[in-house]
Amino acid sequence: MSIREIQKLSALNYTSNLVLNEVEQLRNDVKNGLESLEKTTKSLDKSIKPKEDWRIVHNPTESEKYPLVQSDADQIIKKLNII
Repeated sequence: MSIREIQKLSALNYTSNLVLNEVEQLRNDVKNGLESLEKTTKSLDKSIKPKEDWRIVHNPTESEKYPLVQSDADQIIKKLNII
């Protein structure tokens, strides 16, 4: 083996080590990104409230339909001591 061939192999070895280190760093970055994404997804899953089922029909009560009128009536009744 000539000195020139040894130099080429040495340069190739050095370059391949650089590439392997870069690939390992990228692999770690992807792993950390996926872990972060998983944590964020779990956090969002906990904070998002499920939507109400559209099939459930809600019939509002009188006080829900007319909250101000009902509260005014309650105040008048209290002032008059009717109940």
